[in-house]
Amino acid sequence: GTGGSELPSRDDLALGPANPYERAAAELVQVEAALQRGAAPHVALEALLNAQVEMKACAFEASNGQAELDSMDDLLPLFVFLLLRSNLRAPLACAGLLQDALTADQRLDREGRAVILLDAAARYVAEEWDVSSVVNSRSQHCQQPLEDQQQYKQQAQQQQQQQQDDSQ
Repeated sequence: GTGGSELPSRDDLALGPANPYERAAAELVQVEAALQRGAAPHVALEALLNAQVEMKACAFEASNGQAELDSMDDLLPLFVFLLLRSNLRAPLACAGLLQDALTADQRLDREGRAVILLDAAARYVAEEWDVSSVVNSRSQHCQQPLEDQQQYKQQAQQQQQQQQDDSQ
């Protein structure tokens, strides 16, 4: 955990070119890019692990060494932020492909946890996140996250339908 330290504030998460989290968001995009290029799944998995390392480093830097992200409770909110800041278009599909490519040992190790985090963040955005109050107050700035949320919801529904079809 953070050992009682606070996670970075909203000001630390401010959007813009000086935002250190942009480095982590850029790393996250490499997951989908690797899969789209037809690279081996381990290349995309390595990109996902690199994105998480970068995210942790950015949080440490943004908090002036006060916050370390250790638990999933610490990681998930920031990962949702990164997912929305990235240009990742099919995070649920990426998570599904990576999950299928993991060995039994990898599923229990950091690779498995990384894929679970990607899947959980994408599902949260698709199924749970209510952006209506944000959209009403900042409609112009939030148009892309709203479009991303709608796209994530469609992907979640398609994946759920595919799983139902596969089980029949």
